[in-house]
Amino acid sequence: MLEILTDYRIIGKPRYFIGHGEDILMQVPEEIRKCVVFIGCKVSTIPEQIYYGGTAFFVSEKIEDIGFVYLVTAKHNILRISEQSVDGRVYTRCNLKDGIAIDMESEITWWVFHPDPSVDVAVLPFIAPPKTIDYRSYDLISSATPEQRKKVGIGIGDEVFLPGLFRFHHGTNKNIPVIRVGNIAAMPEEPVQTANGKIEAYLIESRSIGGLSGSPVFVYLGNWRLIDNEWRQASGFTFTLLGLVHGHWDTDEADIDVFIQDTNRQRSVNMGMAIVVPVEKILETIKQPMLQKKQRELIDQKYAKTPPTPDIVADTTLD
Repeated sequence: MLEILTDYRIIGKPRYFIGHGEDILMQVPEEIRKCVVFIGCKVSTIPEQIYYGGTAFFVSEKIEDIGFVYLVTAKHNILRISEQSVDGRVYTRCNLKDGIAIDMESEITWWVFHPDPSVDVAVLPFIAPPKTIDYRSYDLISSATPEQRKKVGIGIGDEVFLPGLFRFHHGTNKNIPVIRVGNIAAMPEEPVQTANGKIEAYLIESRSIGGLSGSPVFVYLGNWRLIDNEWRQASGFTFTLLGLVHGHWDTDEADIDVFIQDTNRQRSVNMGMAIVVPVEKILETIKQPMLQKKQRELIDQKYAKTPPTPDIVADTTLD
């Protein structure tokens, strides 16, 4: 018998489906895939062609009922583009609502990094994608911050998944993000050694490959959580943002995913252990004083022109 199913997996407003049992709720929500876009650059070999080598994703927050949207990726993606680009631009491949993909351009200098140079986070702030873009942004209020991790008991063994770019099948006419799954293997208790030095990070048992750098990583909370040494029923099926992919661990070195495929990497073997930058590092990047000042200016400008209304900057959020 068909029944009405309620989907609480994304924190916020529930969604409703008609189907059999809860099988439909086992799938990754389409809204999650719509958060993800591919980034690339034009290189000297074929300047007319764009090479896509990394993943970025939309996030958002509401301040005084005004929505702000940001594009987030790994800093090393932007640095690699800066080294290889022939025109100083980052190309963001987005799907249109009519089913094809286009590229949005941004100057490399518009991207903002975390104040700690060892943190692998880059943000393109205060963007308003055209209404023709088929995207959703993830509300940062629904993130696995240290407080949220403690509250709901996120820890080793929890299931995770990450949507992102598979360079060998990114889609001809539109973006086709792939989904990789795994589990938390280690919490950020001690710094993790990487090619860029020691960083605060999770380790997850999920193979990170070139192209997934910058992908969002979500943790699945499930129905029951171990909270205060007691198993308690969670409120529905919930996904929450854990962080972003930095790279993976090879047998001979801790190495980040390369932006353009490196044909001389036969010497190393991917151990299937991905390194994930915690979501609080994204929040710290966005909350820098210079961005907070600009945000305040935008709010004042909007209020000076029109009365406060929700989602003036952007209104396509996962809430």
